[in-house]
Amino acid sequence: MLALGTEELRIAESALKEFFPQSIKVYGCLFNLNREKPHNLEVLVDSWPDFKTVICKPHSKSVRDREGVFNIYSVFSKNKDNLRKLLEETGVVEWSAFALFAGIEIGHVDMMKELAVSKNTPSKIGSVMHVMMLRDVRRLPQLPSESDASPRLSSLDESHAELVNKTWSFGGTEISYRSVKNYIQNFPNFCILDESGSPVAWILLYQHCALGLLYTLPECRRKGWARIPEMQCLLKNMPDPMTARESIWVPFMEKELHCDEETVIIGHSSGAAAAMRYAETHKVYGIVLVSAYVSDLKDENERESGYFNRPWQWETIQTNCRQIVQFGSTDDPFLPWSEQQQVADGLGAELHKYTDRGHFQNTQFHELINVVQKIVNGPA
Repeated sequence: MLALGTEELRIAESALKEFFPQSIKVYGCLFNLNREKPHNLEVLVDSWPDFKTVICKPHSKSVRDREGVFNIYSVFSKNKDNLRKLLEETGVVEWSAFALFAGIEIGHVDMMKELAVSKNTPSKIGSVMHVMMLRDVRRLPQLPSESDASPRLSSLDESHAELVNKTWSFGGTEISYRSVKNYIQNFPNFCILDESGSPVAWILLYQHCALGLLYTLPECRRKGWARIPEMQCLLKNMPDPMTARESIWVPFMEKELHCDEETVIIGHSSGAAAAMRYAETHKVYGIVLVSAYVSDLKDENERESGYFNRPWQWETIQTNCRQIVQFGSTDDPFLPWSEQQQVADGLGAELHKYTDRGHFQNTQFHELINVVQKIVNGPA
């Protein structure tokens, strides 16, 4: 185990670019460290300069912000066995205290569970994230010249920390307030001001360079202030990511995502099942289903999700949706084509059938973007 110094941190930042997107969380931490942003991090590697594992861990327990109290470790590793070896070294992790490991690849999760068991430490998966990257900034859309937000673009200051904290889903405490204050004081942010000069929408930057805390006051929503041209795209971590229970996901879609008659729901796999069940009881603008299926496939986890314990109300779904589009592939390793075809037949969906897309887990899906743009730009 080695702790990196100033020069090594600069070298490591450059080296981590070769492993995007897996290394993006640790890269973001080093990016800000190397630009002298305030931090409470120590960066450890298994070896130098040919490292396989990098861990950013809290340096001092006395810092009472969210990152310090939650004991957050940001992790990148090329090899799960190498990662385990480093985590087991004395002084890297205090296994008797609560810790949150961020950036763990899905292929390393089982190893992390085994390691926790060996340390007599309970563990659970808090959330599963899909990483999106914009490699070419020239592809960023320009704010429409006619946008009414243009004259009021500004940035937050320290006086707005309490407002942001009380609206943050992880906020509302003195500890989270300190984190919000740190984000505002030391990292870029944007907001939109109302006529009186008060912020009504904002987005901040975490200390690992990820955008977050996006929020618009309820009375100011549906004005396009947090959107890209022609659409607002909302992406949140779903609760219960492993079983994806209907009893948890459908209320979350209603109360947290606010899916309504102006919403196009895009659902992949379990998300497609959730979208269909949601549309049985709610009117939405449209649903786009990717790798959709109709039964539990004799899988206990699928059975436990609750989506497949009753018949599908195909006609009701059709009535509640203006647009229904489906993507499926005959070589899906998890779903027989007969399952996907039943969805298409039941809903009369606009079916995009492929033979080489598997379970649609590739990083680019231009056809999906084109379909959504077509829905948004089409006649009401």
